[in-house]
Amino acid sequence: MRLVNARHSQQLVAFFLLGTFFPASVIAQNTLEEITVTAQKREETLLEVPVSVSVVSGDDLERAQVRDVIDLQQMAPSLVVNSSTGSTQSIFSIRGIGTAGNNTGLEQSVGVFIDGVYRGRVGSAMSDYVDMQQVEILRGPQSTLFGKNTSAGVISLTTRKPEYELGGVIEATVGDTGLTQFKGSITGPLIADKLAYRLSGSLFKRDGFIDDILQSGLDINDRERVTGRLQLFWDISDATTLRFIGDYSDIDDSCCISPPLFAGPTAAITGALGGPGSLPGGAMGRLNVFDRVGASTPGVLFDNGFIDGGVSAQLDHDFGPTALTVIVASRFFETWPRIDSDFQRMDLLSDRVQGQDLEESSFEIRLASTGANTVDWLVGAYVFDQDIDATDDLILGADARAYGNALTMAATGGALSFPALEGIFGLPAGSIFANGTGTRNTFDYSASGVAVFAQGTWNFDDQWSVTAGLRYSDEEKDSTNRNTLANEPFSKIPLPPPFAGLAAFQVFPPTGTYSNSFSDDNISGTVNLSYDVNDDASLYARYATGFKSGGINLSRNAGASVPGNPTPNPNNGIFQSETVDSLEFGLKTRLAGGRGTLNVALFSQTLEDFQANSFDGLSFTVRNAAEVKGEGLEVDYNWLLTDNLRASGGIVWQNIKYVSFPGASATQAQTDAGMPVQDLTGRTPNFVSDFLVTGTLAWTRPINAKMNFVASTDYRYRSEYFTGQDLDPQTLQGNLFWVNGAVGVEDSEGKWLVQAWVKNLTDEEVLNIAFDSPFQAGSFHAFIEDPRTAGLSATFRF
Repeated sequence: MRLVNARHSQQLVAFFLLGTFFPASVIAQNTLEEITVTAQKREETLLEVPVSVSVVSGDDLERAQVRDVIDLQQMAPSLVVNSSTGSTQSIFSIRGIGTAGNNTGLEQSVGVFIDGVYRGRVGSAMSDYVDMQQVEILRGPQSTLFGKNTSAGVISLTTRKPEYELGGVIEATVGDTGLTQFKGSITGPLIADKLAYRLSGSLFKRDGFIDDILQSGLDINDRERVTGRLQLFWDISDATTLRFIGDYSDIDDSCCISPPLFAGPTAAITGALGGPGSLPGGAMGRLNVFDRVGASTPGVLFDNGFIDGGVSAQLDHDFGPTALTVIVASRFFETWPRIDSDFQRMDLLSDRVQGQDLEESSFEIRLASTGANTVDWLVGAYVFDQDIDATDDLILGADARAYGNALTMAATGGALSFPALEGIFGLPAGSIFANGTGTRNTFDYSASGVAVFAQGTWNFDDQWSVTAGLRYSDEEKDSTNRNTLANEPFSKIPLPPPFAGLAAFQVFPPTGTYSNSFSDDNISGTVNLSYDVNDDASLYARYATGFKSGGINLSRNAGASVPGNPTPNPNNGIFQSETVDSLEFGLKTRLAGGRGTLNVALFSQTLEDFQANSFDGLSFTVRNAAEVKGEGLEVDYNWLLTDNLRASGGIVWQNIKYVSFPGASATQAQTDAGMPVQDLTGRTPNFVSDFLVTGTLAWTRPINAKMNFVASTDYRYRSEYFTGQDLDPQTLQGNLFWVNGAVGVEDSEGKWLVQAWVKNLTDEEVLNIAFDSPFQAGSFHAFIEDPRTAGLSATFRF
């Protein structure tokens, strides 16, 4: 590990020194373009806005081959994205705070907005990026203006608008693992100077990179994605415009097989019953998960597809001293994840489906002052409705009875077996863990919310200003959960004391139909004090509070208390709202006559009732951690080193801890030792690194009057972190250093670009998420990042 850390440190220092301390003698007189952001729901320069913001332009996204939000984290150090069984089960984090994952009832802490419209679940924000104008990553709570579920921050994406001049772009990409992608857009007038359109789309396909050891030629984790967007922009009058957007994505990913990470005590049984290769690696102990070899039951489908789409309309009217904005949106999202959820050859769990059918609508209205005033103000209201029909199926397979019987005999020293237990409890012969038995649950869920908000800035002289804002939110959530299948008989029997040790085999306890309701209201606010030192530097202090609504645990164990008892478990059915208090001090500068920018932020934040979601191998549990506290330093830079060389990037140091979390989920080893929970007080939450760095170097050199040579690299460093919420040592990911690069040639007027690119240049080995192997206590599997990939892209503009 010391050698690995030393290598990473040397690479990191080399990149950072190159990007920050390039000799001053090469600096010419060109300047960086001024960046405009909408972090406060109005257009301001990055230097002016008193918020910590990372900005990535659409051109930079395209040049760096950033295809989705997972790639985006390469460009912003505070943003971390981890995926498990597929893109719909991803976790976004900013400043070490993020929740979601495989629980339909748990919403994200990082709000995602595309063209001003909130995306209600992580999956609906995972489509491929097409025709993006800009991405803004707002760090820290943004609840005052953005509202719903932005207690950690906001990812705000803006697509390119329709234009009245005919134009377009076509991009084709090929690469290894069968990668092909075609992207394009076209824009132009329908009615001259009155009505314009823009049509954008993407087709993406890639083979998998995990080999099924028992099914030769079967590669899992492939992708097949189609994305389209139609926009219309209508200049109704000199003061009024209307923008219509309709989008649709069809994701057909064959995902995800998970290679084994650690073979526990049950590995010997799966090997004996399932035959060679049942668990790749075979032996007890740590396995090489980066052999990228897994095993699955022949015939079981892998499908992590979803469809996502919607329409929105934005009306803007300029009254002169004020401006009105109205955004109306309606969206849908459907997913049907299906995997071999025991992740090995034996057919233990034949079917695992966690489907969602989501519909949501939103309405926002804002009235804001315009121009430069002594007092700038904004007021608004927001309404949101959401309905979800969800399913959660877990069905035993053909090998489950033999496997469970072997475990029972091993646990009792051969004194008991399934046939013996059937005789003792009067159950039909062959009924315990019979093929096709299990559990099926449905959830009818609805949520609604209303909010009003206001923010004002008093510019009390040429240099000083103070901003204050408040938002009142009221949310209600209701769910009816139905256990439509619970036919595994042993899970229904109250066990007398002599048999209490066999409770671990009662994995499908039935529940009756029950309903849960949750409601809460909140007042969030912000106060900023800003000081313009001069035209090229500003200081600010910001205090903000954030709110993430509590809710209902849409997991089958939320209603399971004791076998045969249909009463819901009150400790797991409801989780409370999460609140955050944040204090931030910032410096923003423009340096060397506009050739560079350097922004620094110091932050401290405290979260109460942090919503922690954990997986025990069969089900998910949401618990409120009493308190999480953190502080950190963030640095962003952007520097035009020469006429042809630009360096940009960021550095984050942070210290995030559970101040109090005595009831955290226990590891499997602790559970085996009789500890149902553990105390994580003083520990760092999962997915949190203490030190993160990102950087980009982009170089352009003229070849002749018509053509340029271009080269770029982007890199990301993260110090070690745990991927499991229970902080099991098996889930630790060490320090990582991820490098991408590209070289090519372009037309000097930007009409075309051809480049060769590589991602994960050093073939870094990264655990995305490590987890307890379902139905195999003591074993672990992991979802892993892609290996090194390379390809060729060609872009043409007209």
